[in-house]
Amino acid sequence: MRSEETLSAIVGVDATRPEVSVGATPRVWMPGPVRLAVTATDALSGMDASGPSGPYTAVSVDGGVPRVESGDSATVVVSGEGTHRVAAYARDGAGNSGEGAPELVAVRIDEAPPQVAFAKVQDRADPERIEATVVDSLAGADPQRGSIAVRPAGSRARFEALPTTVSGGRLLTRWNSDAFPPGTYEFRATGYDLAGNAAASDRRAGGARMVLANPLKAPIEIEAGFAGRRVVLRHCTNEAGHRRCRRQTTEAFENRPTIGAVPYGRAIAFGGRLTSVSATPLRGLPVEVIETFATGANPLRHSTTVLTASDGSFASRLSPGPSRRVEAVFAGNRVLTRASSRQVQLGVLAGVRLHASAASARVGGAPIVFGGRIESPGAPIPRSGRPVELQFRLAGRDWAEFRTVQTDAHGHFRYAYAFSDDDSRGVRFQFRAYAPAADDWPYESAGSRPIFVTGR
Repeated sequence: MRSEETLSAIVGVDATRPEVSVGATPRVWMPGPVRLAVTATDALSGMDASGPSGPYTAVSVDGGVPRVESGDSATVVVSGEGTHRVAAYARDGAGNSGEGAPELVAVRIDEAPPQVAFAKVQDRADPERIEATVVDSLAGADPQRGSIAVRPAGSRARFEALPTTVSGGRLLTRWNSDAFPPGTYEFRATGYDLAGNAAASDRRAGGARMVLANPLKAPIEIEAGFAGRRVVLRHCTNEAGHRRCRRQTTEAFENRPTIGAVPYGRAIAFGGRLTSVSATPLRGLPVEVIETFATGANPLRHSTTVLTASDGSFASRLSPGPSRRVEAVFAGNRVLTRASSRQVQLGVLAGVRLHASAASARVGGAPIVFGGRIESPGAPIPRSGRPVELQFRLAGRDWAEFRTVQTDAHGHFRYAYAFSDDDSRGVRFQFRAYAPAADDWPYESAGSRPIFVTGR
């Protein structure tokens, strides 16, 4: 027997609940209301809206009544300060629902700015240290953002930002008060919380304005100059009716503006005294003696650091070399201001040497060969050399030039001179080499020691 004809059909089975995702969920604190979009997907029965009994997406805030929207998406606005618990779930076309195991996220909102205040008082041992605290009860202080700025008090000038370190709810900077002219200055601190809220304050913790008067540190004075010799009577006694005194020569440093005739190759003493404005000596502090050499010198600058003695005095020996300007500088520290002395000028005469091949010359005979050199430590001579004037004179008369020669790159020069005038017989001449000053030469004009040549 043959059976009756049969038909076949496909039956879909969906036993899994849809997947729910909350898009753009903030992971940190937010400064205001947050709009969340919830999306549901289902690979089998789908999430296409089909009326009240069809698929839907639901979202609930802090256990409240869910917001239900047909289809595969729903939105909700989370507001109010604090941490909020958001639950989201969906039902697919087969009726599977994730209501019993919703997707949970946390939303944190902090709408209030932090509290910012400077330290109540300045640290007397470190008055340039400027510190402010940032406090926020919800999000907490941002550990990476914040600044401290300064401007003249009462002015409309823009605040000048200072390099600020941010750490553990504290803003810290060091104000280089030595770089600002005397006057009163106001400060402003700006802090942030982790939600991005900012607050600025010009007040201390006690409510007083954050205003400082400059000089902030104790002002000091520094005097310096070249040394001059001074004779001091140290002790007197009576012996056999005679009064005898022992003398001691000391060096007294004077703030003389210039010394313009120091011979070549001579070291010179330079020093001074560091005191407070009340004339109290400052002991054991570093003073930098800075030498700035004239154009053409190499190097152009040299510095030496010396320490002050118990009476605040300091001394340095300037090495031989080119002309220069000299000053003493105290860089300041946490309680003392920076100070510098007036610049003093040290002029150095050129070093010139001259010699002759003989002490006498026969008129009409072989020439006398003059030779010599220009000393040039610290001042390289160009390949083309430097000019040197050869001069002569008779006793009691002025010097007169008879030839200008050029040195080589090492400063050496040479010139042969023949006596041809019969009037030169029996006459004793003085000769010297003279190096003139120049804009590119760091020495003053100077002549060599005279040498004597007699005509015969």
